Amino acid sequence: IEHLDEVRIAKAFANVHYFVCDPSGDCATIEGINGKMVAHDGATLPVKVLTNDIYDSSILYASQYADSKTCQNVQSGNKSLDRFARANCLLSTNNESNASLRTFSILESLSQGDYTKWSLVYDLTTKTVEIKTHDAPETKRFSLEAFYFSCKFLL
Repeated sequence: IEHLDEVRIAKAFANVHYFVCDPSGDCATIEGINGKMVAHDGATLPVKVLTNDIYDSSILYASQYADSKTCQNVQSGNKSLDRFARANCLLSTNNESNASLRTFSILESLSQGDYTKWSLVYDLTTKTVEIKTHDAPETKRFSLEAFYFSCKFLL
């Protein structure tokens, strides 16, 4: 966030934005909006979710469901704003104690059928990643500690 003025996000086939977190649980969204880099973190990140829409638009859309005691009133469609509102609701109502199972359950409810090719769950405290793919739905797990992230050349 401190170096946001040094970063630019190039549009791929669609607008691109990022959701980043650190092991302490601090998270942020980073988006390029109208040529300006915009970040939401801390108090400006009330919902730790990001779908394929501008974060402010997503928060505004989800606010119409703020009084829902269950997620049944949230739109079930595949549109980005519907998925954001559903994720927000599910985060507050899903009682699964296993964080990985809870996250995969929420991701499954947000799936766009055949368009969803993979689901990833990062556990930054244990430095592990779990992945399920469309073609191989059984969970695979690997440790980030098995990777060498240095930019130094290895001989």
